[in-house]
Amino acid sequence: MNTTYIDSLFVSYTSTLIKSMQLHTFLILSLLMLSIWDLNSQSLQKYNAVSTSQVGGRFEIVQSEILRSNTFKVDKYEGNIFVYVKTQDDWFGWQEVPRSSSLNDLVLPDKINYQLFMGGVMASDCFFLNINTGVTWILIEDKKGSFSFQKLD
Repeated sequence: MNTTYIDSLFVSYTSTLIKSMQLHTFLILSLLMLSIWDLNSQSLQKYNAVSTSQVGGRFEIVQSEILRSNTFKVDKYEGNIFVYVKTQDDWFGWQEVPRSSSLNDLVLPDKINYQLFMGGVMASDCFFLNINTGVTWILIEDKKGSFSFQKLD
């Protein structure tokens, strides 16, 4: 079926429908359908996952689409991670995020060894990966709002 034929069928059906119903009823139903469609499209908003690149420079900044407090600077060579914070003198800076140790944390010199992945709404959707061995850490936020990366088993 071509588009012109379908359009003519729709127009024909719509005009028949308008003739058989009162105009105000048709308008009310049309507005109702549009509002339902609009509400449905708003509820489908999704957040994209963000991760650091495995090519390019040594350092990279990654920010959550949702929380500004989840902004990290990553040293992809050494595995050091810093979070963007407001300092005591009302300015902004980088604070290192502690990471638990692992025996399988292989670091190759002068190469990208780590990747940070932020997958969603919560801090616990953030993972740090050693791309050489697969050792993975998850971001933990304590009750005081401090971050750390804990090794996943």
